Amino acid sequence: MNVTATAFEPKSHTSPLLPGRRNGHRRPLTRTTVRPTVEVAQTTGPLYVITDASLIVIADAQNLDQGAKELGFKLSWANLGIVLDGVSHKASRHAIIGKRPGDDRRWDYLTRRGWRPHATEVRQVQTHKGWERKGNVDFLMAFLAGVIVSRSPADVVVIASGDGDLVEEMAFGIRSLHKDRRIVTLSLAGSTAFRLNARTSKLIDANIEIGLDCLRPTRSRTKKRFRPSPLPHFSDRKETPHVVPSVAS
Repeated sequence: MNVTATAFEPKSHTSPLLPGRRNGHRRPLTRTTVRPTVEVAQTTGPLYVITDASLIVIADAQNLDQGAKELGFKLSWANLGIVLDGVSHKASRHAIIGKRPGDDRRWDYLTRRGWRPHATEVRQVQTHKGWERKGNVDFLMAFLAGVIVSRSPADVVVIASGDGDLVEEMAFGIRSLHKDRRIVTLSLAGSTAFRLNARTSKLIDANIEIGLDCLRPTRSRTKKRFRPSPLPHFSDRKETPHVVPSVAS
């Protein structure tokens, strides 16, 4: 069943940026204070905005993982996938990551949890300022969004990031395509740009906040240090191109 416009109304009930957010049954959400300035809802929502919809989920894994870390949690990608799959008609889930040569741990983790990872290679390049580390996922995320969305009949595009610049540019691009789709953000309290507020934004139809049901408290523990292979250094101005994973039609 396709999502209708009424599923997203009223906008004032769909933003994690506003006080007094309510769930799909119009009941106030129970909230737990993590730190004095940030509150996180007990459950991810509101989910009625994507119920029975065909979804494309494009997640900035770096943004979400860092946002959860700043709140004192670790994001459970398995639980997040279960929540999205449980309410939608169909969900195509993609996660964009930065990947160091020889380190496949994050790629394998996301794959085992039902996400399709796409990676930009973290590398060192020589610039006029000297050697610099490159590995920002924004460009790959925007590119893949255009490819994936243009090939899909999905009703709703869920952009999982709180980065205002990135999400707005992606939303502009998606709305320029022939098929009209609803655009929903999925992000964490305390790390979402205010401009993405669905109540005031003309680009965003709804906001979903990740709740404690998809977060795990960070535990202090000693980990065995992983030593990846050294990043390659290139002496000339040409960089070795990295392969962008192909996108299924």
